[in-house]
Amino acid sequence: MANGRWLLFFCHFLVAVELKALGIGASPGVIRFRKVPLGKRVIASERIVVRNPNPYDSWYRFRLREEKSHPYFEPVPSVEWISIEKESVFAPANGISEGVEVSVCLPEGYEYYNRHYAGTIVVAPAKTGGIGAGIAIIVEIETEPIRIYPYEMKSVPFVYPTYLCASGIDSFYLVNDKYGRAEYEVSRVKDLAKKEEKEFGAYERELFFLYPFNHIAVSVKMKKVLYEIGDEVSKGAIVTVDRVGDDSERGFTKIEKCR
Repeated sequence: MANGRWLLFFCHFLVAVELKALGIGASPGVIRFRKVPLGKRVIASERIVVRNPNPYDSWYRFRLREEKSHPYFEPVPSVEWISIEKESVFAPANGISEGVEVSVCLPEGYEYYNRHYAGTIVVAPAKTGGIGAGIAIIVEIETEPIRIYPYEMKSVPFVYPTYLCASGIDSFYLVNDKYGRAEYEVSRVKDLAKKEEKEFGAYERELFFLYPFNHIAVSVKMKKVLYEIGDEVSKGAIVTVDRVGDDSERGFTKIEKCR
């Protein structure tokens, strides 16, 4: 199942510069939003441009849908968080349309910090009848990391956020706030009192792939982004991070069902 999702998304990604199908061209292939602040509207740096390779004028329409094939980003909880400036756009024969603005606005809430969401904008001919076929532009949304920590997080200063969502791929930060290189043991357990049940607790990203590990070193005053692959079965599990050495400490992030 995971391999199928990866192959489906990779087909999208290979044609990210310009997609062409059914007499349609559109760019960019991927619209990226990085460190999006919650509760504020953010406009994409690039606008959608539709190319009409046909010898006649055409109208093209946009519609939003979830993106379920992305290997790292979970489907956006509501496509209403993504806004397109226009419902449709005109492109002359053998020409291009004017640029169409895309923006996002996410609600405020602790559970939306440090999230990775994906949605899809489908571009299709306006006169195909019904839903019709079209080409997809991927919208990637990364929200800002937590900067103001809730009171209960003071006991786990080097791992945040303190909980992740089941049924998806989630990222969390491991911060070395010491004045020297630090080593950590990472595992996933059902009960903090039963360490013998530990499993591989996290994954590191290398290009487009995630690799499991249970031991990691972090340079002085640096942070490391790690990933956890959650599912419904893992709900209630805990990813523990133990700092190895004389000043051993434990941090953790709990896997909860957020939605």
